[in-house]
Amino acid sequence: MHSLLIVDDEAQLVRNIANYFESFQNKYRIFTAYSGEEALDLLRREPVDLVLTDFRLPGIDGIEVLRQATDVRPGIRVIVMTAFSSPELRRLSTQAGAVKFLPKPIDLSELRKMVQAVLEESAGWSGHMDGLDIFDLANLLIFSGKSKHVSVSLGSEKGELVFKNGQLIYANTDDLAGDEAFFRMTLWRGGKFNELPPQSEEDYPTNIFMSTTHLLMEAARRRDELNRDQAEEPVLRPQDEELDLAPPTEKIKVDSIVESYPERSEAMAGLKSMLEEMITIEGIRTAVLVGRDGFVIEGVSRDGRLNTEDVGAVISTGIGSSEVIGKELLVGVLNQGMFEYTGGVIVMVLVGPDAVLSIVADASCNLGNIRYQLKKRVPQLEAAI
Repeated sequence: MHSLLIVDDEAQLVRNIANYFESFQNKYRIFTAYSGEEALDLLRREPVDLVLTDFRLPGIDGIEVLRQATDVRPGIRVIVMTAFSSPELRRLSTQAGAVKFLPKPIDLSELRKMVQAVLEESAGWSGHMDGLDIFDLANLLIFSGKSKHVSVSLGSEKGELVFKNGQLIYANTDDLAGDEAFFRMTLWRGGKFNELPPQSEEDYPTNIFMSTTHLLMEAARRRDELNRDQAEEPVLRPQDEELDLAPPTEKIKVDSIVESYPERSEAMAGLKSMLEEMITIEGIRTAVLVGRDGFVIEGVSRDGRLNTEDVGAVISTGIGSSEVIGKELLVGVLNQGMFEYTGGVIVMVLVGPDAVLSIVADASCNLGNIRYQLKKRVPQLEAAI
């Protein structure tokens, strides 16, 4: 037996809907409320499978009922009904967690079909992102290659993400849309998420046109930038005041930097030399060292086909997705990842906390030897960077 909560300030309409569903004996258990506050109080006391609520209510409105209902009972299904339909209201309702939107006047037979469809649908997934955030969630959904519609929130901030075949095509917050909305959400720490039923493309037209790979790379860059800004600010020492600092507008030549830090130039040359040694190993044709922000530190390729920008973005995204999967499946911290394709093998190894080594090898390579060589050489790379 499913339990339904009907919320509306029109007492006659509430009675009509309640009597209609109660006429199907042993099918539904009906609860009623005539205000948002009464509905929320009832939700705290009674197990409810689905809420049918009007948008306009005395006290708190239907949208606020929606938001608080999903807090009280994560994953609860909510249908919003109203005589004042508009695209903006539909957007707000869905963003707050509504699964369906029903215009008044109500056709009771159509309402029951909708209720049955919602109750029979998979409840999807929802929860809190303890230890994870929206950037991790997006990586996981992109890696899955599936189509999903997700509402996310952190405190009073709300947002929506729509994925189509593993590509992020729509993002929206209260005040932003498109890629900027996604970038805003990836800066949230933690939060809550709720899977929503698929929506029509008319209601959620594509507003993200950047490739998903570059979108994630830019999001990672902004997150790193925020982390640097939030790091401990330098303390001004008395002797610093006597330093003769160059004017902010003065440009420093690149050559002078290299001359000032010859050890950095030598270190980069050493990294390249190590990677060049790797591609002499039988079967290995490409070796790339990438920072966790997606930027290539150094890379070499035996066949010369190496698009560093694309390689860096793909490796950064791939390793991030793999780490999220490990967390979700409770198998610990990622050390190494291997992917076998019809035309070759890709091995990714963490090099310290800030870099990833990616090896592209022939399909016929000796994987045992490659793993042995990586185990021997990765500590050398880590020491060099």
